[in-house]
This record gives sequence, C-alpha cells and structure tokens, in this order.
Amino acid sequence: MICRMNASDSQINREIKVIITDTYPYYCLKNKPLLNSIFIMFHCLKNKLLLLGFLCLNACEGLLHLPFETKISDQKIKIGYLHAPSPRVLTFASLEKDLTFHFAQDMNLQLEWVPFKSATDLMADLKQGRLQIGMGRLNTNWSLETQGLLLGPVVEETSLKQICPAFAAGTNSASANYILKKDGTPATLKALHAKIANIRVMDQISSAELFKKAFRNNSSCVILEKRQADSFVVDFKVTQKNQTVLDSIPVGFLISGKNPELQKAFQFWFQKYLRHQRLIQLKELHFDFSRNLDPFERLAFYKKTSEDLKKLKPSFLKMETEFQLPWQLIAAVSYQESHWDENAVSPTGVLGFMMLTRQTANFLGIKDRSSLEQSLWGGSKYLQQLIREQPRFLTSRNQLVLALTSYNIGRGHLQDAQKLAIKKGVSPYSWKDLQEILPLLSQAAYFEDLQYGQARGREPIAFVKRVMGYYELLINQI
Repeated sequence: MICRMNASDSQINREIKVIITDTYPYYCLKNKPLLNSIFIMFHCLKNKLLLLGFLCLNACEGLLHLPFETKISDQKIKIGYLHAPSPRVLTFASLEKDLTFHFAQDMNLQLEWVPFKSATDLMADLKQGRLQIGMGRLNTNWSLETQGLLLGPVVEETSLKQICPAFAAGTNSASANYILKKDGTPATLKALHAKIANIRVMDQISSAELFKKAFRNNSSCVILEKRQADSFVVDFKVTQKNQTVLDSIPVGFLISGKNPELQKAFQFWFQKYLRHQRLIQLKELHFDFSRNLDPFERLAFYKKTSEDLKKLKPSFLKMETEFQLPWQLIAAVSYQESHWDENAVSPTGVLGFMMLTRQTANFLGIKDRSSLEQSLWGGSKYLQQLIREQPRFLTSRNQLVLALTSYNIGRGHLQDAQKLAIKKGVSPYSWKDLQEILPLLSQAAYFEDLQYGQARGREPIAFVKRVMGYYELLINQI
C-alpha cells in the first residue's frame, strides 16, 4: 500500500481521507511519517478496523527508506521506449508507461521520454549511459551483463506464435515468415533464427496489415505476440496452422549498467507493487476492454474500418496534430457516437459525427453540428479539455477513462458519482469502484440528494467499455 498526498485543488481532492482504492490506497501527509501513522490509526480504529490499522502503519512510504531509494530520489530519469509512433500515442497506450509513472511518483523522480525505432539503438544508448531505463515490450531473457545492462522488473511472460494460411501450412523454408521489427530485440531474433530458417523482418507496418498481407497472398506465415495472434485467430476465424514458435519470453524493463542503485530501487518497489495487486489492476485498464467486446461488435467494427477508415483517417490525423490526442482515440469515440455517420441524430436531439449536444456545441463555438469537420473539431477539443481536468496524480490511462465518463454523462454527474463514492468509502477515481457507483445516479434514494440530480448511470459504463475496446483494437491490430 502506498501513501499519497492528494494535491489537486478541487473540492473532492482537498479532503484528506483514508480510502481503500485500487490506485492509491491512502491519502497521507507528505513527508510526515509519524503524523501519518497517528492519522491512519485514528481513522482505522474509528471505523473498528483494528487489523487494517496495523497494516496501515506499514503503508506510508515515509516509514521505510532503504539506502538505494534515498539515493535516487529527486533525480531526472531518461527512459527510452519502443512501440509508439509518437509520444501522443504512448500517453494512453502503454502499460509500461503507466507503471513507470507510478514508480516515479512514489520515488519522487522526474521522467524524460526518448523515442526509439529499434531495440538495438535503444540498448546501445542504455549501455553508454545516455538512458537510465529502456521499455517497450523488450525481451529480457539474454546475457545482460555482457551488454552493460541490468535486468529491471519483468511485467509478464509472453510467447510468439506462428499463424499460416492453408497453402503455407506444412512448409517452413519454402515460405516467408514475417516478424515485426518493433518486436525484434536481438535476443528474440537470435532465438527465432535458430528455429526458423527463412524469416523476413518488416518495419513500418501494423500487425493487422502484416496479417492481411500474408493471408491475401496465401503463401506466407506471420509471427505475432500471443495476445495479438490469439485475437486474430478468433476475429478472422483462422483455422489454419497456429502454433507457438518461441515460448516463455520475459517482457519488461532494462536498466543501464551504470545505474545499479536505480535497478535495486525499481526491483524493490516493483515487489511491493505486485504484493498489493496494483499490476493486476493496471492490466485490467489496458487489456480487458477489447477482450470483453461483444464478438458481433468487433466484427462490425472491423467491417466499418475496412470500408471507411481510409478516407476518414486524414481528418483524424489532423485532430491528433491540433489537440495532441491519438487519432485512434478520436476515431474510437466518433465510431461509438455515430458509427462515423455525420448525419446521425439521437432521439434526445444530440447529432453529428461526434454527437454533440446543443449546449456543448455553443460552449465550444460550433455553429453547425452536422458538419463533419466542425463536429470532429468540437468533440476533440472537448475531450482534450476533459482529460486535462483530471487529477495529475492519476495515470494517463485512468485520466482517459474518467474523461470519457465525463464526455458521456457530463462533468456534473461524474462529480456527483465521485462524491457518492467518497461517502461509501471507495475511491472516487477507481474505474472498478465507479462502475458500482454510477448506476446509483438513476435511483431516487441517491439522486434526490445529489447536486446535479438524476442521470442514466449505466450508459457511461457501456460507453467507456466500447470506446476503450475500439481504441485498443485500433492501437494494437488495425
């Protein structure tokens, strides 16, 4: 459990409360371990949670500082990353980014992000000490010492799977096998070359494009990471050869050999992170949405992207540049709102590509909600504002989920739900908790006492799940 001082200016955030949450279990008095202990024990005993009170004493970060933790505090850490075409996409797409955000926050570190196109270049900079941490689905299963590198936390184990169309099934050397260059750390490529003679490495191509290219020609196999491979097999009803070619690949962080204290601190912190199940909760925010999409919704989305995405993508990219939001996110929101129909109209009078209300359109200065360009600009602008309003101590993924909730149900109703969450002793920022709280906004026993009154609280839950699901599909597969 990690103590955190909630420093935002909003009314909710000024209250220092003992709250069991998914993201920040306690709100503590910064750098005051003794006061923290007294404060937490008082509230735990007040609520007759004696055992929890003793656990709370170990929760505050200030009670225990190991030597290597003290040495790295207040430092500026350079992190090299892969697998993102731009820092804007990294902001919402990377589990590792959010994990390092938590680490830096707990250890009082400043972060600087440095993009890389190849793992080889990234690791060369790590070896020279120009970076302190490397990340981006890196295979850490190789001789790090000889490369001047140290092993950081391993986030998960994965595998690479080979999927072949009927023509290529049963052939190895005669068929070309493709692997994305962005997955090609030296350890991965070396292990694959030892197993498969004929591998062609491709760059600047998405997993979906690679998959379609191989199966369109009906002569090539593709090699993808397990999560993507399994998804393609289900979504596109692949019944041909589907087998694991490289198993038990540890995926995680690499640390420069010049920073042993940082490695020790990161590993020690990560063990605490695991014990309190924070990694499980983070993975739910990053991987569960697309996995839980209805199969028919997934197929309809794939069909629509094949028909309309090519002509709409330039407009999405224009909004990405102007508002520093991933184009895939803007595409996902607009698809959920109107299925990319600029003439869409709801029974309540909401209309247009981004389904803006008249009130929101007036606030944003939109004159014609039926105009694709104006609607897309207004919706993107509004979403950017909502994201920026979220507390800075939350991960970018958590901020995004709350912003989408507010986009659908309105700022006021989200604030009502957060205040209600506090009254019920759960986190006002946890998506898991808010899914239990939001439906209460439609019940008279609750909404009569709320500032903004009644709301259809189940609708934002469905909205967020679908938008995040489509967003994950666009980021990872399309």
